[in-house]
Amino acid sequence: MTTDDAIRHITDTDLAIQMTAAQRGVFYAQQLEPDVPMTIDAFIEFRGDTARDGGADGDNPLVDVDPEIMQRAATLTEMETEASMLRLVPTEDGEPLMTIDHSRLVVLGRQDFSDETDPRAAALAWIDHRRSQATDLFADPLLETHLLKVGPGHSIWYCRGHHIGYDGYAAMYLMLRVASHYTAIANGTEPPLADTATMADIAELDRVYRSSEKFAADREHWTRHLADLPEITTLTSLSGPASPLSDVRSAVLDDDLVARIRTLATTFACVRRRSSPRRSPPTWPVSPTGTRQRSASRSPHVIATSCARRRDSSRTSCPYASRSTIRPPSPNC
Repeated sequence: MTTDDAIRHITDTDLAIQMTAAQRGVFYAQQLEPDVPMTIDAFIEFRGDTARDGGADGDNPLVDVDPEIMQRAATLTEMETEASMLRLVPTEDGEPLMTIDHSRLVVLGRQDFSDETDPRAAALAWIDHRRSQATDLFADPLLETHLLKVGPGHSIWYCRGHHIGYDGYAAMYLMLRVASHYTAIANGTEPPLADTATMADIAELDRVYRSSEKFAADREHWTRHLADLPEITTLTSLSGPASPLSDVRSAVLDDDLVARIRTLATTFACVRRRSSPRRSPPTWPVSPTGTRQRSASRSPHVIATSCARRRDSSRTSCPYASRSTIRPPSPNC
């Protein structure tokens, strides 16, 4: 289905889905930084069983991930979760609608780096290049997945989903669900049941909550309590344009230095918490609660956010979060 087909699909059958508030935020943020990919990227590294007699060259060769089974597992997961089939459709007012495009199937990409001088480094460099590429929200798939062969019994499974369809929890759930299907197919068993919500369900939950008296009360509550929230603490006053990739430098520290740093960090954190409880608020994840929201909280869509909690009051800096969704851990200091 092309974008033009999707427009006709929505016009003819009235199957348009409104973006949730979280999705709208991601969409407009991406318009402000079109060259910076707002994606959730993750990979899992597999190594075959080397404990058995025979090893790589014996009667029991290293076990490789089966790409055919992986493709079947990915397809089954896609049919359950819908997020990868989302297609954004432009509208006259500039805010797109969504539709579920069942022709937008995930195809497992396959790359072989086993002949490279350093196969693992080459595979990771390929991932870095891939995740630095911007996504066209109207034309490109919102999810891609690849199986990278590093060597005998050694492979990397890489997934990349745009944030408009996935958050961190969704990405984790998606990969776990693919793994469940893979295991079930390989063992000839049934996978665990999946109780997930559709994208239309998620959008309706968002609409109902944001038009409710509870939403208005929650917003008033957090606006009132966070009126005097201080500026966020930062380690630098410098600023610069966003970059698709981080510049990472690493070094190995000796054990004594690591112990000193940990001691100082613990002492400093406790002193700050006791002497200045309103500074540097930590953040906690927030997700839907309640009977209707339980399936939503187990669904791989953009449905969660995070809130900063003040040390002295258990309040958060998330003005639109329900007061009943905060589950902060007990303080250690």
